[in-house]
Amino acid sequence: MAGAIVKGLEGVRGIPGWRWLFIVEGALTVFCGFGLYFLLPDYPRNARYFSPDQRRLAQIRILVDRQVSVGSTTRRMTSWQAFKAVVTDGKAWFFLIAYSIIILGMSISYFVPTILKAMGYTKATAQWMTVPIWITGAVCQLALSWTSDKLQDRRWYSCCIYGLAAVACIISAFVHSAIAKYVMMCLLVAGLYTGLPLMLNWTSESIPFPDQKRFIAIAFVNSFGHLAIIYGSYLWPSTNAPQHLVGFATLTATCGFGCVIAIVAPWYFKLLPNEPVTKAERELVALQQQDQQRQES
Repeated sequence: MAGAIVKGLEGVRGIPGWRWLFIVEGALTVFCGFGLYFLLPDYPRNARYFSPDQRRLAQIRILVDRQVSVGSTTRRMTSWQAFKAVVTDGKAWFFLIAYSIIILGMSISYFVPTILKAMGYTKATAQWMTVPIWITGAVCQLALSWTSDKLQDRRWYSCCIYGLAAVACIISAFVHSAIAKYVMMCLLVAGLYTGLPLMLNWTSESIPFPDQKRFIAIAFVNSFGHLAIIYGSYLWPSTNAPQHLVGFATLTATCGFGCVIAIVAPWYFKLLPNEPVTKAERELVALQQQDQQRQES
């Protein structure tokens, strides 16, 4: 699609093809965003297309997956209370940093055609050559996400994808063969693409309760993490072509750091306070525990 847009709309209304690419893809994203707001439920209990039994089963599965037991109290945190609970939780900041590293690496996605063009390919050919890269990323994302869920492991999978991305960046920075660099870019995108759902899932599992806090935590990590794309866009100036040492060196360092923090995550989590920091969260947890004790008695 990108290749067809760039080639077919080149010069239309005096706008370069690459600008049309951002316009078309951006418009589609905004349109889908508004539509999904009305289609996606906040929680299984709000899913209109589930039967009552399916809603209960979905909720039970979520609780079992997260090894959480909650009472039946109807009290909920407000969005502001949940936000304060998130920003005072060290786990949220850990996952924000880890996710930002992945997003920083994904900044290369906007410059893959430019990098390929620097290897001697035409604009249209460079766009078409991105297809195998994204297919590789999609296949690896599905396969590794499935096995990660099957084995219930996030830590070592995260470590491996960071390590794979770092190795691919090192080789890409110093190799001169166009074929070798192309293969390394496939591996780089495969690692980074897999990290996107993996890190958000790890966030959800590590901050499972209260529900409102988990919702805000995922939004916090996802929203602020994407700010990395802003400064990531300055890592690939055309003056660094064709090796792009600045970009690949930066990604090597950040992905290496991501590998390290993924390894030390369990020890870091143990250093954090066990009790909730904010008053609203402490009160809600206490109510849930009291309600659960009444049910058990």
